[in-house]
Amino acid sequence: MMPNTETNFFTKLKALGADYWIEIACERKPIEFFQTEDALWAFTKADQWLYYKFIIGKNYSPDAIEISNENIAPTLTIEFDKLILIYREMKAPDPT
Repeated sequence: MMPNTETNFFTKLKALGADYWIEIACERKPIEFFQTEDALWAFTKADQWLYYKFIIGKNYSPDAIEISNENIAPTLTIEFDKLILIYREMKAPDPT
């Protein structure tokens, strides 16, 4: 990883907020569980990408106003805008 990649990833992950969680190797932890970069790194080392998926998620109750008929499209746009920053951090750099 490039220098500061772990710091950038940790900062962006924490910025998602308390409603988010990550799951690795069938173990799910809320974002607020990770108080330090080292705690996040220790958890992510369990990721065996051949066997498990690395999942970042957020749950909504069925009656949540954010996913009502009127609000689902703007909610998805807002959430994708947050998640794309993390995806870009995780993505392998383009070979040059």
